Amino acid sequence: MLKWTASRINAANYCRMRYYLRYVDPSKPKPARLSAYVKGSLLHDLIENFWKKLGTLEEVVSKSKNFKDKKYFDAESFSKYAQGKWTSIAIADERSPNKIDWRDKDEKWVIRSNLKKICTPLFPFLKEEGPPLFAELPIRVKFNGRMYYGIIDEIRKKDKLIIRDYKSGRPWVGEMKLKHDPQLTFYNFLVCCSANQNKEFAKKLGLEEEVTKKFMGNPFYICPDFELQFSMIEALAIDINSPNIKNPPNLISSTFRTDENYFELVKMIDGTQEAVETGNIYPERGKKCDSCDMSVACDKKLNDVNSGIFVDKKRQLIFDFAVPNFIKKEEPPKKNKSQKKFSFRYNLETGVKNSQE
Repeated sequence: MLKWTASRINAANYCRMRYYLRYVDPSKPKPARLSAYVKGSLLHDLIENFWKKLGTLEEVVSKSKNFKDKKYFDAESFSKYAQGKWTSIAIADERSPNKIDWRDKDEKWVIRSNLKKICTPLFPFLKEEGPPLFAELPIRVKFNGRMYYGIIDEIRKKDKLIIRDYKSGRPWVGEMKLKHDPQLTFYNFLVCCSANQNKEFAKKLGLEEEVTKKFMGNPFYICPDFELQFSMIEALAIDINSPNIKNPPNLISSTFRTDENYFELVKMIDGTQEAVETGNIYPERGKKCDSCDMSVACDKKLNDVNSGIFVDKKRQLIFDFAVPNFIKKEEPPKKNKSQKKFSFRYNLETGVKNSQE
């Protein structure tokens, strides 16, 4: 059974060629190890383990094995710890066969310097927020013939239940991403399904059984009362007093989702699967390609353009990614007539998906 994860959904939403190269292509091309991704992984790790490694000055300097996990006690020691972790990553990269893709020779040290700008204000922010209910929470659910799996950065409980996703990189969030990004829709759906199936989990979230019974399409898939957040980590490094910053980014951007967002997500998943099955895969070229970890592998597919349909020795279709249908030398294999064809129509009043054969 195909398992849909947040990463798989993001790849499909980003570009179907990227999705194909990462998850379908039998040659399994390796994604580039982009420096931005490596930095993002470090920042996520720092936040995930913040409370585990936070101690007092006495604990941090102690030689006792009881305090070996305590690495920092204030903003300065936290920043130095982060910079030390990055230095270790940069040194290890010199011996690694899977090199980090640096933008230039100085980038590794520029990032190290910028970590102090991020981590110095990050420390008091995390301390003030306090420990979350759940951090890096894995959720796996089976629903409507699909397996879904995701790891949620944080779940908190204040006035509302908060599902938070930490983001590194450019800290400005556009309105369309905030309103429609499929990752937050996916996380809301996962929490609803898990709360419906697991009473103990629902109890920890403070959700009543009468509420959770209505999830998983009975009649709701998405809970609009959950507060969904993007926390833009690198907004902390922006000098809001600088005359060059006319529109300061928000550290926390909040939104919500409804069942309509879930239906849109399902349409995207179904459309991606159908595109892969029929070979309707092509690069969605644009500015976003510059920051894509599959750009090198995708660029190589240009050689397949206009080369016609290929079939291997077992008569399996090999995609001709960019060949228009009217010049293909051979028609792609027809679908199995016994296979059901679903129309993407939903009754938005009842929240029930209608299908037609």
